[in-house]
Amino acid sequence: GALAGRAGGGLHRVVSHHWAELVFARGESKRGTSLVFARVSHVVVCVVCVARARNCEALDSELQTLETTVAERANVYKVQQANDPDGGAQERLRTVTTRRKLQDLVAGQQQEAAMLQDELERLRLRTFPAFGRA
Repeated sequence: GALAGRAGGGLHRVVSHHWAELVFARGESKRGTSLVFARVSHVVVCVVCVARARNCEALDSELQTLETTVAERANVYKVQQANDPDGGAQERLRTVTTRRKLQDLVAGQQQEAAMLQDELERLRLRTFPAFGRA
């Protein structure tokens, strides 16, 4: 009741307010102080319970959203499996194989270009020994 109606302020402010209210009402006797501690701890427990309940509600909502998303993706997967039984594995394998062949071809051409540049440099130095690479 009293805690739910207070907007903002945070837990410390609410507890401090109740502490002051209870101390003022009870006075400063030892018995009154222990009663105040008991009531303040009850207030803290209530506030924590409310916060955890809200957190649980948010998590439940998120869980429902995720379950819906998973169900939708499962349906999409089933439709794709019905249309393409191997799941496009052959196409992916073909793409990977083609890419690998092209990468090997590029590596071979780079090695050949480096070898030809070295040969050109060797011939240039043999023909014009005074003119090295600039």
